[in-house]
Amino acid sequence: RNYPPSILLYGIAGAGKTALVSQLSGAYLFDFDRGMRTAATLKDKFFSARQLIEFDEYIDENPAAPRAYQDALKKLNSFVDLASKKQLPFDAIVIDSLTSLCKYSQLHVQSLGGKNNPMGDPFARMEIQNYGSLIHVVEKFLTLLRGLSILTVVVAHVDVEEDAVPGKIGEFRITSKFAKS
Repeated sequence: RNYPPSILLYGIAGAGKTALVSQLSGAYLFDFDRGMRTAATLKDKFFSARQLIEFDEYIDENPAAPRAYQDALKKLNSFVDLASKKQLPFDAIVIDSLTSLCKYSQLHVQSLGGKNNPMGDPFARMEIQNYGSLIHVVEKFLTLLRGLSILTVVVAHVDVEEDAVPGKIGEFRITSKFAKS
């Protein structure tokens, strides 16, 4: 169908995922991790390429009054509007990272309140209905993103534990927590 691909890069923190995706020429990066602070200053042969990517940080400086998800959604909606007019200036969109997008989406959902959280406390215990809302807001973001007819790259973190390998000094085995369940 000649539709641009979607790519998922996942791995442990520090593996170089952000350094890799930040080299995409003509891309916009939703930085939910502050990873571009490191990637943009990494002095290697790709330094000049990383200076060309446009990005904004979406961080909740005050988690008691979360805005990161709403600000990112507003930006994405502006891209959808530009794309509908054939004026989108980007060839690719990067989400760095899906893990943090979900974290900020959770703060957003919790801040809205509800039956068991009438004060809208973003730190309240998640209730079953909040998980449905969380899935909805993340799905909304990803659906809008997929609606843009451009390359989509999503970075995610692997939730891992490092266990020392018995009898081998300095060697580790990385085990996914999800594989244990």
